[in-house]
Amino acid sequence: MADRIFHGAQEIADYLQMKRRALYHLIKSGRVPVFRLGTTRIHARQEALDRFIQEEERRNSSNATPKAHHSNPPEKKTAA
Repeated sequence: MADRIFHGAQEIADYLQMKRRALYHLIKSGRVPVFRLGTTRIHARQEALDRFIQEEERRNSSNATPKAHHSNPPEKKTAA
């Protein structure tokens, strides 16, 4: 079965569940794998987008740090 190809930024953004503007930012930084057919529309293979998602999951899980446990601050003593 042939790999699905998404046509246009909106289709790609919808698949990645993000705003189109955020997608353009990721494309410009070279993080989302897209290609052009002709000069105007961008396209992406579903397989490439799925790999991008997996890489982001790995990158984010390896950078995740456990949240520090914050205890309640000590109560201030007031002069009586």
